[in-house]
Amino acid sequence: MTRRRYLTPHAKLKLWHEQGENCAECRTATAFSRMQWDHVLALCLTGTNDAHNWQGLCAPCHTAKTRREAGMRAKADRQRGYHLGVKTRRWPKLPSRPFDTRLRRRFDGTVEVRT
Repeated sequence: MTRRRYLTPHAKLKLWHEQGENCAECRTATAFSRMQWDHVLALCLTGTNDAHNWQGLCAPCHTAKTRREAGMRAKADRQRGYHLGVKTRRWPKLPSRPFDTRLRRRFDGTVEVRT
């Protein structure tokens, strides 16, 4: 996973002008001071800190995008943990048979130990 780095004020201003001073998602005009900066592809989902992976969003769009990515981020964390052997499954493995296989029931109803 890539380490998080932040945009400089100069880079933010340049990106804001490149986007036409609009939100990258809904295209509404957004003041520079109200713009929120976000990765197009999240770092936890193999995104990078390159300039082309940043976008400016208005607050409602940023909130909606973060909510959409929450499930993907959780799944990626689970899969990464399983792959590295750090995490185990949250649920216990079910037994294949819910009864003792050393015993057997005869047709007449008696129970005996298998030999």
